[in-house]
Amino acid sequence: MLWSSGKTYQAEPFEKESELEEAILEVSAALFGKDRIYLDTKKKIGAKGKTKNIPDGYLIDLSSAKEPKLYVLENELARHDPLKHVAVQILEFSLSFETSQHLMKSMALSNYSYV
Repeated sequence: MLWSSGKTYQAEPFEKESELEEAILEVSAALFGKDRIYLDTKKKIGAKGKTKNIPDGYLIDLSSAKEPKLYVLENELARHDPLKHVAVQILEFSLSFETSQHLMKSMALSNYSYV
């Protein structure tokens, strides 16, 4: 992905996932919008003895005052198999999230400072 001043995206393959993550962090405000907060936080989620995972980040969506949402983000390179790699991770995140909702809320609040 290339970000330009014209706010358009163009395909550009990244060699490492860390390069993709740096690019997303650099443009996160414009990429996600003014009512969303990107947390570049890698914290393990999941209950003790259950499936545990470390997502690449989180997105707090405040676009609805009545229904704010928290999303788990996973950045993946195009060469990763969508089913065997990405879908499995998303399923594991879902299972981990269900067992650690309080931890997720605490993590989100501790990484966000009110202005």
